[in-house]
Amino acid sequence: VNINKPEAVISGAKDKYNSKFTGDFGVNLGSSELVKVNGSGKLTVLYQDGKWGSKHQDVKLNGTVANILNFDASDIKYDHENTKISIAKASITIPKLNDAKANVENARIDSNGLDWDKVTLSATQIALGSYVNINKPEAVISGAKDKYNSKFTGDFGVNLGSSELVKVNGSGKLTVLYQDGKWGSTHQDVKLNGTVANILNFDASDIKYDHENTKISIAKASITIPKLNDAKANVENARIDSNGLDWDKATLSATQIALGSYVNISKPEAVISGAKD
Repeated sequence: VNINKPEAVISGAKDKYNSKFTGDFGVNLGSSELVKVNGSGKLTVLYQDGKWGSKHQDVKLNGTVANILNFDASDIKYDHENTKISIAKASITIPKLNDAKANVENARIDSNGLDWDKVTLSATQIALGSYVNINKPEAVISGAKDKYNSKFTGDFGVNLGSSELVKVNGSGKLTVLYQDGKWGSTHQDVKLNGTVANILNFDASDIKYDHENTKISIAKASITIPKLNDAKANVENARIDSNGLDWDKATLSATQIALGSYVNISKPEAVISGAKD
């Protein structure tokens, strides 16, 4: 802790040398690139009748942690006897997770630096870019000892806007990780399924989310066409991008399509256009 631009009153013998030192509240967390936090407000350190104390006026902390967390704290107390800072109210905002907010328990500055016991997300959904959601998210945001490494886990969901053409849902678990300065993700049984243009049933699996570029890659995708006797097609380079749910090519796997009870299409060839068309 620092007192910047200090002003001092140091009494003489008649007042038992009682003293006070007042100035702008500041913090010094060393040269760490992980924590860039500034103090504000007024701090007064008192020496009265042989005891040290302090007074605080609108003392706050704010800044960035690990380049991913915006940290804000208020109701801060400085204990000069033990040279410790206690923080009554603290919160974290995560800009790269659509400004998801979290409450911080027992935030403090101690020998480890800026640290805390527990972080609880207040969001019921985190939007990842324009298309992907983590629903019912749970977060582990580590403190100083673990270099603020973090993970965010929940149900995989997609948001393709209000289009009536595409009604596709996600399932499975998605975990977004921040480890040692890098973003990554892990996937557990992540899938997509639903309807496209009211005629196609779309199913996809082996789906990967790239958080650095907020993109979804789809390794396996297929289309079924109920009104063409459940004819099936394999989909090449399926993806979700700025066009929505899209693909390069769909190839029919059927050698014959039955159209009702009496008509067939033999050796069928199909053109199934993507989102742009």
